[in-house]
Amino acid sequence: MAESQQYDAAINAFEAALTLSPNLPSTLINLGSALHAVGRLDEAVIASHNRELFEVFCYFNNSQQMQKLRLLGVADTTRVMRDMDDAQVATQIHADAIDILIDIAGHTGHNRLGVFARRPASVQMTWLDYLCTTGLAAMDYRITDAVSDPPGNDAFHAEKLLRLPNTQWCWQADVVAPSVSDSPMIENGTVMFGSFNNAQKLTDITLTLWRSLLETIPDARYCIAPHSESAQSPLQRAN
Repeated sequence: MAESQQYDAAINAFEAALTLSPNLPSTLINLGSALHAVGRLDEAVIASHNRELFEVFCYFNNSQQMQKLRLLGVADTTRVMRDMDDAQVATQIHADAIDILIDIAGHTGHNRLGVFARRPASVQMTWLDYLCTTGLAAMDYRITDAVSDPPGNDAFHAEKLLRLPNTQWCWQADVVAPSVSDSPMIENGTVMFGSFNNAQKLTDITLTLWRSLLETIPDARYCIAPHSESAQSPLQRAN
């Protein structure tokens, strides 16, 4: 949390004087690509908004495929922030009179927390892709649940935690995804574990735990399919 707060202090933030507009638009800042795993978790939420109560704006770092926009239920307004710095994006959001601004990236790559530090909206929240505090004084709430953040975790957050009653996840399967098949273990009796993470997540501690798991279950197999060649180094450490 201390490092996140240092990030907050380093940003030259400004406060924009805003008042709630009568039509209460709700905005989701979407910083993932159309095929990013996070996209499978935000589409149903956006598409389910009651358009009689909410005017929905979607902001993207890059252009999106039409299939992605259709799954979003055709947002009332979509904007692409490519080639715009944080100050320009914050100015645009302020001009859009956004009342509720929701970040779904946190401290992940290509995030736009610098926009939130400038507080272009009256109420600002973070959710989904970063299960920890942003450390931003300008971030009012973090959407979560009691499993991700059990009672007692509040002290580690700059934001107020909004715990959903069941789960914070709302998975929407890809329309072109194949049907779920029976587990291969039923046929061959061998457990197959899998990991499809970014290589930077494969720390020595993680690899050591995986190795212990395989030593405990000698017949088990592990399928590791990282999406970059940079995974070769950590995988070699596991041998």
